[in-house]
Amino acid sequence: MAKRILNDIQNQIQSNVDSMIYIKNKIKNLLSKSVFENAPSSFEFIIESETWNEFIINSILYDILIENRENSLEYLLVKKNKINKSYNENLEMQGLLIKNKNKLNDDLKKSKILLSKLNSSIDILKIELAKSKNNYDEINDKYILLLGVLDKTENKLKLLKSEKQEITKIQKDAEDEKKRIEYTLQLKKESRDKVEKQLKKLLLKSSDYVGTDINKYKGNLKWPLKGSIISNFGINTSETGTKFNYTFIELVSNQELYISSEINPNNPNKNIVKKFQRKTMGMKKGDTGYGVFGPKTTKKWKEYNRLIKDQKKESIIATHDGIIEEIKFIDPITGVLIIIKHNNQSFSTYSGQMDLIVSKNETVLSGQKIGLINKEDILAFSLLVNGKLVDPMDWLVKK
Repeated sequence: MAKRILNDIQNQIQSNVDSMIYIKNKIKNLLSKSVFENAPSSFEFIIESETWNEFIINSILYDILIENRENSLEYLLVKKNKINKSYNENLEMQGLLIKNKNKLNDDLKKSKILLSKLNSSIDILKIELAKSKNNYDEINDKYILLLGVLDKTENKLKLLKSEKQEITKIQKDAEDEKKRIEYTLQLKKESRDKVEKQLKKLLLKSSDYVGTDINKYKGNLKWPLKGSIISNFGINTSETGTKFNYTFIELVSNQELYISSEINPNNPNKNIVKKFQRKTMGMKKGDTGYGVFGPKTTKKWKEYNRLIKDQKKESIIATHDGIIEEIKFIDPITGVLIIIKHNNQSFSTYSGQMDLIVSKNETVLSGQKIGLINKEDILAFSLLVNGKLVDPMDWLVKK
């Protein structure tokens, strides 16, 4: 648009210049004929005229000619001034348009630079978008895989709970409480034999994972579960007097809920009832009803049984950096077993009725969640250092 206007003004200026040249030439001619030429005398007119009338006519015609030339000159001068004024205005407009044109050219260059930057930014965004899509696809694939593992785990847990219920029913229905406890301890011993068998296999198995020297962290390892110890490493004596050598420790998140779950209301063990009364009712030896599963104790026991259903699960954490070397369902008593390798000769084991939140061959850090367990359920924890089972209490951080 600006270019077309500029061309029109240039054409108009050229036309005015041509007109001025024409007027200049015409004025020159008039001046040469009327101003700079010597006017003829009356005598010359008489000589040139053949008659008096011709003399009179020539004189009048000459006067008229001179007057017309003067009028034409005045008109041309006015027109010249107008043309000069128009010419100057057009020159000024041309200068303004040239200035605007230069500004537009600068703006156009800046716009091209901005457009180039914008295109570069769009290309970068496209690359980032493609990366994000790849990351999303990768995460989605892992999520789908995790869902599959979770479904399998849930099915195993359902089977585990079903078998546990059957075993629990057998235990609670046993007429002789001592035999029930001895039966439970025997099953536990068999289960621990299976765990230790798995550890022996792993000691012989070669692996690329090097790990760290766990000996440097003796007395500073994290507790696998926030709660209380119910069975120590070494010789333990049951409520009925049966002894059992533990190569592990047992922990529960809530000891009161655990003791409550151990009571068989149809055939309550007196020692377990006493422990429940001490923990939940503040009773002691000599108090009326101590050791008796009477109305007050039954009422309190029912309260805790209701709490069991409403409690959230507690987190199980890795005691030290390592890699998930094995995840395996052992049996209804042991439940699920997780073995973490810390180096070629050091492992930690976690077993119980747990929900898994890790998978095999996954690297874990100290304090990382690896599973969930009910607050009333037992977590068995063992530690193998330099190829030998050790007392975890010597290695865990002191409370």
